This record gives sequence, C-alpha cells and structure tokens, in this order.
Amino acid sequence: MAIKPSNYSNYSNYSNYSNYSNYSNYSNYSAAGGGGGGARGLGGTPNIAPANSGAPRGDHYWHVNEWPHANPMAFDGPGMDAGPVRLHALYGTATPPPHTMRFWSPLNFADSLVADFVRAFDWSIDLRPAWAKDPAAPEDVTKTNWFCAETTAEIVELTRLIEYRPGMMAEGLAQIGTLEDYFSGILTFNASTHPATNRLMWIGFQIATVAVKHFKRIYARPRPSQISPALMPPVDPPSHAAFPSGHATQSYLTAALLRRVMPALAETHHDVWDGGKRPDLVRDPLADMADRIARNREVMGLHYRSDSEAGAALAGAIDQTLGGWDLLDDLWTSAHQEWGTGPDKAAEGAADGAADGA
Repeated sequence: MAIKPSNYSNYSNYSNYSNYSNYSNYSNYSAAGGGGGGARGLGGTPNIAPANSGAPRGDHYWHVNEWPHANPMAFDGPGMDAGPVRLHALYGTATPPPHTMRFWSPLNFADSLVADFVRAFDWSIDLRPAWAKDPAAPEDVTKTNWFCAETTAEIVELTRLIEYRPGMMAEGLAQIGTLEDYFSGILTFNASTHPATNRLMWIGFQIATVAVKHFKRIYARPRPSQISPALMPPVDPPSHAAFPSGHATQSYLTAALLRRVMPALAETHHDVWDGGKRPDLVRDPLADMADRIARNREVMGLHYRSDSEAGAALAGAIDQTLGGWDLLDDLWTSAHQEWGTGPDKAAEGAADGAADGA
C-alpha cells in the first residue's frame, strides 16, 4: 500500500516525547541556583549487537535496553545452572564522599538557613513611615493609615514617571526574574569563579524574600494600581501587598552583603555647586545598582517610593543579622579569600611588610 501523507501523522506519536520538554522546566530551577539540572528521560535503547546476528543484515533486530542494561543477559556463574544477575547487582557500587556544602546548590543551602534566621532576627522592627502611623496608637499596625495625603502625593509622582517607561522597560522586565546578573556584572563573577560569594548572594535573596513577605502581610498596603487607574502597570503586580518592596529589599541587601567582601568600589567626588561649594558626593556602584532596581519598580507603577525606602531599611536590619551570624563565619571567610579582601588579606599584607623590613 502506498504511504499517504496522512500516514505520517502516526509520527505525531513521537510528539509525546515533547513531554520530555517539560523536564526542561527543571533547568530553570537549576539556573536559579536550585541545582539538580535537567531531568533525564530514559526510554528503551536498542542493543548494539543484533539479537539474530547470524541472519541476513536486512533481517536483524535488537533487544531493547532500559536502564540498567540487561542485554546481553549476564549470569552469576559459568555453569548451565547459573541464574541471571539481578538488576541491582549488574554494576558495582561506590562509597560516596562526605556530603559537604559543595553538594548543596546555592538556593537549597539558602533555604536551609531560613528557620535559623527566623529565630535570630529581631522582628519587632517597625518599617512604616511616621505619617502612616496612628498618632493615638503608633505601635498598632492594624491602624496604619495608607489612605492619606502622602500616598496621594506618591501616586502623583508615579503618574509623572510613566513617560520614562520606554527607556527602562526592557531592563525592568528582565529584573522581574533575575537580579543576580546585574550585581554579578559589576565586577564579573559567577558560581564557578566565586562560589562562596554566589552563595552569600543567594542567601540574601531567600532571606529577604521570607522577611519581606512577613511584613507585607502585616502592613497590607494596596498596590498603587489598585488605587489609580492611570498607572496601568506593564505587568500585573505580584499577588501580595506592596509594602515593603521585595525587589528593593533584595537589591539593597545584596549590595550590603557584596560590599562586605568585594574590593572597595566607592569613590568620593563632588556634587553640584550649591552656591558656596561643591559638597561631597559618594559614587558606589553597588548602591547605585540597588537604587536603580528599586526605582525601576516605581517607574513601572508597581511600588510607591516609600515601599522602596522601607525595603532599604529592612535590608539594613537583615544585613546586621547576617554579618554577625556565626553560622556564616566560614562562608564569609571563603568569600573574602575569593576577592583577596578582609582580615586574612590584611594579615598577609602585614606579614609582607615585616618581611620587607627584615
């Protein structure tokens, strides 16, 4: 029978293999520091040697191997009475090395520290601006006043920022899913070149996420676009409250953590003439990047300015906890060594100086 084009539709069964593409979703998790890599789709692979090697080549067929390979069949002895080797005994086994930190992905290791951080952090911090507190009960978060003149003024600013969206849109959209690439590009590093630094960055991301969700639930501030239809953000806001800004918290915390280990990059210059002199102006690429990321969220209409300011304050509090946390002592040391900074470098310099004097 002649093969009609429609018969090729049978090949569409192979499209079932596209289900394996779902496994590629795991690669996103891996790229995000989760580890594990892409899943392996193991099917049935024909054996190299044909099962009927004595037959004409055109008549050959092959036994199929799943994993582990059971063809050609292996036996547990040379005699006729020997039985086939069981699957678990087909290959040898290994004694694994100790399961140290190198087996943990940055994301999973960061997750493992969350419970300890929750116990170590001072959750009594109040991030609200003074104007949002009830004068009669300033400590009562249930009486927070978000619907006031200050919020109106912030929305006016956000509306005026709409015209700046085209210039930052590609960057702002990229920052929805990744912040690490922006910080690791300041002085190029990655998980291979600076593994301890990369872990610290991911610890910051995860800890900031946990902390910011806690305060978002408590303060329950509506998103700007839930108040003003003029804002029309280019993407829907995340499905949680506005205050404090998660992106701002993550960004300012990342800047603070990296500042502890990277070479000093801030430079003091002079600001715009104020009529009497040019005052000092500090340019810090880490701080500038954090400012930039936080501001982009405001331009897109996703956050108020005070959300970003609260994120910076929360990041500072988290940084103080992580900086003095004994659970991270070894990691801080390793990160300093990666950059040639910190106490070990100072001691090395002192030793070199003593040797030169001798």
